Amino acid sequence: MRKCPYCGRENGEEAADCLECGTALAKKEPAARPLESQDEAGREWLGISLRTVCTILLVGGLYLLSFGPVRRYCGTVITTGPTSAGPGITSVRTVRYPAWVSSIYLPAFLIGSASGYDGLYARYLRWWDDRPRPR
Repeated sequence: MRKCPYCGRENGEEAADCLECGTALAKKEPAARPLESQDEAGREWLGISLRTVCTILLVGGLYLLSFGPVRRYCGTVITTGPTSAGPGITSVRTVRYPAWVSSIYLPAFLIGSASGYDGLYARYLRWWDDRPRPR
């Protein structure tokens, strides 16, 4: 029911004018989205975005961390020894991995070698290499 703003009579929803006094009744327009709803939608979008980014970072971190043990226990050392390749003596180590390790962990191989074998991730991988093998 629509109430007349002038006389207060209640009229039907379809009435354009008040049946008592003839005053034009305001047409109902769809309500605009309240500002609070827009804020809630923004917060909801932000929450979803943060959860997505955190999930991607967590999965990516676990992927990179899993390469240490995989590299340690799936690799077969072929040769190890010193070589003189320049102004100092460096150590060379050749390791063979199964095909699945090479295909799944290619990005981890590239990240480990991109830092010149002196970055944090390369040190993490060396930590796994230096651990004694179980008997």
